[in-house]
Amino acid sequence: MNDDQLKNLVGKHIKLRPVAKQIDQLTKAVLERFDDRWFVKRSEKEGLVLELVNTGHVVVLPFDHIREFISDTDPSNDGFLLLDVQLHLSGELWLSPDGQVG
Repeated sequence: MNDDQLKNLVGKHIKLRPVAKQIDQLTKAVLERFDDRWFVKRSEKEGLVLELVNTGHVVVLPFDHIREFISDTDPSNDGFLLLDVQLHLSGELWLSPDGQVG
């Protein structure tokens, strides 16, 4: 996908694939994954700014980390972003290459 197509996602509710890994801050144990909804807040030069709806966490997802966008038949969700990276959440958000533990 090109950057201009991704910029059209601003204002949409999306889900991520792979789903973000949630890690317990104290034990560092990987928690059960939840298929959380994200809100595309805006587009910046660096990438899309996403907000995790349930927690308010914000991450800038560089355009080159996004493989593609596909639509969803669920009316509460606008679609899915298929990523080349894994998002991790443990008090803060960070990225690692897909399949790597952060």
